[in-house]
Amino acid sequence: MNTVFPPRLVARRTFLRLVGRSLPLALLAAGVSGCGGGGSSQPGGGIGSPGPSPTPSPTGNGGPLTPETRSAAMEVVNAQMMAFREAGNVSDQQVVAFLRSRPEFEDAGSVKAGGAWARFTDGQLFIVSRNFAEPDPDKSRASRYAPESGTRAAGRELPKSDRARVYNALGSAFTPPHDELRLWMVRHGYLLAPDQEATVEALKTVGGDGVFYINTHGDYGKTRDNEEVWAMWTADKVSPANDLRYQDLLADGSLVRFSALHDKAPIQNPFNDDLEGLPETHYAITKRFVEKFNWTFGANSFVFLNCCWSADAGFAQACFDRGASTLAGWTNAANPSQAWRAARFFFDRMLGQLQGVNNAYPEPDGPQRAFDIAAIVGDLRRRDWHKTQTSYGDGELIFGPATSEFGLLAPSIKYVETDEFSKKLILHGQFGIDPGPGIRYVRVDGADLNVTKWENERIEADILPD
Repeated sequence: MNTVFPPRLVARRTFLRLVGRSLPLALLAAGVSGCGGGGSSQPGGGIGSPGPSPTPSPTGNGGPLTPETRSAAMEVVNAQMMAFREAGNVSDQQVVAFLRSRPEFEDAGSVKAGGAWARFTDGQLFIVSRNFAEPDPDKSRASRYAPESGTRAAGRELPKSDRARVYNALGSAFTPPHDELRLWMVRHGYLLAPDQEATVEALKTVGGDGVFYINTHGDYGKTRDNEEVWAMWTADKVSPANDLRYQDLLADGSLVRFSALHDKAPIQNPFNDDLEGLPETHYAITKRFVEKFNWTFGANSFVFLNCCWSADAGFAQACFDRGASTLAGWTNAANPSQAWRAARFFFDRMLGQLQGVNNAYPEPDGPQRAFDIAAIVGDLRRRDWHKTQTSYGDGELIFGPATSEFGLLAPSIKYVETDEFSKKLILHGQFGIDPGPGIRYVRVDGADLNVTKWENERIEADILPD
């Protein structure tokens, strides 16, 4: 029986075949969507060997597993993922079966829907995200991982540190809001880290930050000892030279290799509304990386991992163990446009809007003052902007733990009154704990007032004489 495809689908497949004939295999296009993974896998053991092997590890067919043969294997996988893309609806099981057929891998499987992993014969992990085009969100199946809705307890404190990292690891196939967020943070008094890209070297230096934000990919692999490991993609592309540079981190599982969508394809399909993009293989960090380089965060700090499956308990706990107060992450694969919207709205409202700077979601009454995290999370939920829908399931943006003292990114003035008798200016709002002499200030028309009292919800300062 012959299968009859809709004209739009026939045109799309014809286009992809033409692209495939005109471009190298490694440059075949993949559709933009959230990253993810699913299903089950075979038991295994720890990532890598205790240290770098003095000789190339054997592959499944007895050949040497050199950096060059490893790179070639990953290019073949990326090309096959494009072939799956052209074929249409491909299951995780088909992807896993292909990975298991390759002699360079000792095992393969899938932890979450839409993604797969393979383990090289030396135990090192390779994660593959199936960034296929997004379906109609109304037709997405529900996720068994999504938590029940709830409210967050209100913390009342500002980050003690004014140092912030706002990173992006994604290429031109995505339009995340990092540039806007960087501008907003600077205008509200935060000091940005000098490095702007989420490279391996930059991520080694995380320490003492008040705010950490990143747009990236996230997905799972499984080790030889059957541990499910979540990994977060970096801006560094895999290469034989970098493999040599990072051989110890790859061997101990601090780094893994991760293939996902990155840049736009040079040719876009006129018969498809979805953006065509190119897969790349980058290094990705695991919780072992956080532990190895001893990330630290300042008191009342905030971490926002804007990528798929970023509410992973193991990675979050590694951050909490090193001082992170609150971490925001997604419980499932994240739809990019919905993830960017949630981040913009969260920072827009948490920082307080400044005319001509951050007013991404204006209200009828004009720019809004800063609000606390409980109010913003509640507003996200009322708008349903804490949710994401992909073909791999529905997820939520969650914030934890509920007992954190973090609650503000900027002081917030609710109203002001003057006491003519005592010559005091009294500010009511949300201000956090007293930052102390030399740091606290109240400024009116460019002049600093003498602050005589600073409480969480009330500040008193002397009125300047006429």
